[in-house]
Amino acid sequence: MAIIGIDLGTTNSLAVVWENGEAKIIKNRLGSELTPSVVSVDEGKILVGQPAKERLVTHPEQTAAAFKRDMGTKKKYKLGEYIFSPEELSSLVISKLKEDAEAYLGEAVEEVIISVPAYFNNDQRYATKTAAKLAGIPCERIVNEPSAAALSCRMKEGEQDQTVLVVDFGGGTLDVSVVECFENIVEIQTIAGDNHLGGKDFDEVIAKQFCKENHIDWEKMEAKEKAILLRRAEKCKMELTESESAELHYRYQGNAYSFVFTSDLLIEISAELFLKLKTVMSKAIRDSGRMPTDITDVLPVGGTCKMPVVREYLAHLFRKPVEELPSGDRVVALGLGVYCGIKQQQGEIKDVLMTDVCPFSLGTDIYNPQNPAWPIMSVIIERNTVLPVKASHIYTTTSEAPYMDIYQGEGYYAHENIKLGGIGINDIPNEFKGKRLTLELIFAYDINGILDVTMRVKETGQEKNITIVSENNPMTSEDIADSQERIKRLNFVDEEENQAFIALAKRIYEESVGEVRGQAERILFHFLNVLKSNSPIRIKKTREEFLPYLNQLETYVEEDIFEREKWMEEEWEGTHVLESKGE
Repeated sequence: MAIIGIDLGTTNSLAVVWENGEAKIIKNRLGSELTPSVVSVDEGKILVGQPAKERLVTHPEQTAAAFKRDMGTKKKYKLGEYIFSPEELSSLVISKLKEDAEAYLGEAVEEVIISVPAYFNNDQRYATKTAAKLAGIPCERIVNEPSAAALSCRMKEGEQDQTVLVVDFGGGTLDVSVVECFENIVEIQTIAGDNHLGGKDFDEVIAKQFCKENHIDWEKMEAKEKAILLRRAEKCKMELTESESAELHYRYQGNAYSFVFTSDLLIEISAELFLKLKTVMSKAIRDSGRMPTDITDVLPVGGTCKMPVVREYLAHLFRKPVEELPSGDRVVALGLGVYCGIKQQQGEIKDVLMTDVCPFSLGTDIYNPQNPAWPIMSVIIERNTVLPVKASHIYTTTSEAPYMDIYQGEGYYAHENIKLGGIGINDIPNEFKGKRLTLELIFAYDINGILDVTMRVKETGQEKNITIVSENNPMTSEDIADSQERIKRLNFVDEEENQAFIALAKRIYEESVGEVRGQAERILFHFLNVLKSNSPIRIKKTREEFLPYLNQLETYVEEDIFEREKWMEEEWEGTHVLESKGE
C-alpha cells in the first residue's frame, strides 16, 4: 500500500510518490506529468484531463474548469443535465490521478496528501478533504503549497541558512510565504495570498485587450467564442515567455482579426494584477517583521512565474536577479513527494522538520457597547501563529445561555469575517440561570487547519467540545455516500488516448473551415471506423500515425492567418495518406 501526494491545481494537477530516495512525478496514461484540472460529461460518461480540456471549446456547456477557485462555496456547476459541486468535480480529478498512480505503482494507494493554497480558509480546506473522501481515499494531511515548494527547494539547496520569499503564482491562485531555513528545519513564518489571482487573469486581460483593439464587444460574446479566444490568449501569453512579442489571431463572426502583443504592453495592461501581487507580497513581509532587503532568496513557483514579465517585476522590487526554476510548475508536487517520504519515515529524510502557520486569525464575537447590533471580533489565535497551537481566553456572559459564534478572518467586526460555527451549553443548572458566568474558550488548531473548540463554565464545571465543520459544505457521511453513488452511475471513459484524439479532432473541425476542416473530418471519420474493429493494435497504430497530422492542423488553425495561402500551397502528405486508404 502506497502514499501519494497530489498537487490539486486550478489549471493542472500532478501526482507524486517518494521512490528510491527521491520524489518522482507520476505520468498519467497519456504519458504526461500534467493532468488538466478539467471535467466534462459526454452522454453519461465522465472525461477528466486532456480529453475534457479539448471539450472546453467544443462543448463548454458540458465542461468545467478552474473549479478549485470555488472550493468551499455553495456554487454548482451544470454540465449538461448533471449538476456538480466543486468538491465533486475535484474528487473526479483525484480519482483519475489515483488510478494513474496505481497503474504506475502496481499496488493500491492507501492515503493521499494534498496541497492547497496557503490562503485557503477553513471551508476550503474542509472541502478539499471532502473531495478526497468522495474519491474514496483517506486524506489525513493537507500541506500548504508554498510550504511544499520550500521543502522541495531546501532538499536541493542543502542546509545553508536562508530567508526565502516563496511566490507561488499558479493558474488561479497566488500564495506568498516568508520561509526561514536553518539546518534541517524549514519554518514557515508568515503567509499571505489571493485565491482569485493567477495566470487565467492574464489570459483574460489579453483577451479583453484584443477585443478592445479590434472593436469587439467582449460582454456580448457567447461562452464558446470566449473559450476559443481565451485559449488563443493563453497561447499568446506562453509565446511571450519565449520572445518579446506575439501575434494573436482570431476569427469572429466571419471576420479575421489580429493584434501584436509585446512584453511592455502586457505589463501596461496588467498593471492592476501586478499591484495585487505587490500588495500580497508586502503583507507577507510586513507580518514577518522584516524588510524586503532581509530576503536572501526569491523563489518563483507556479506556471505564472514562467512569464518573464513576472520575474522582471520581482527582480525590480527586490533589486536582485530572480531566475526561473527548471521545474517551477512542478516544485510543489516534488515537495509533496518529499513529505510523503517524511511521513513514511524513509531514510535520512525522516529527520527533516517542517513547520506551518495559521493563515487567518481565529476568534469569537463579543459585545459591542457602541453598537450592540455589530459584535466585535475577539481574536484567540492570530494569523501566522506556528501550528499546531492551543490558546484560550476568558469571557463573561451577557445572556442566560452561554453561546459563542466562531469566526475566521481579520475584520474588526465579527460579521466581516467567515463564520465557522458556534458552541454553547444549554443545560445550565437553575441556580446559575440569570447570573453572569465566566467562560473559558479554548481553541486547538492542528497542522491540517482543523479547529477544535472547547467551552468551559467556571461556576458550574460544565464543559463542551466540538470540532468545527464547514457550514458552507456540511456534508455528512450519508451525503458523501449519496454523492459517490450518483457519480458512480456516470462511468469514467476508458481508453483516454482515444478520447483525447477524438476530442482534438473535433475541436479542430469546429474551429476551422474549408480544406483544413475537411482534413480533420476525414481523420476523425477514419479513426471512428477503426475503433469499431476493437483491435487494440490497429487502433494504436492508427492513432500514432495520424496524431502528428492533427498536431500540424492544430498549429495551422492557430497560426498567422496572413500566411495561410502560402501554407496551403505546400503539399501535405497527410492528404495522400488518407487518399491511399480510400477515404
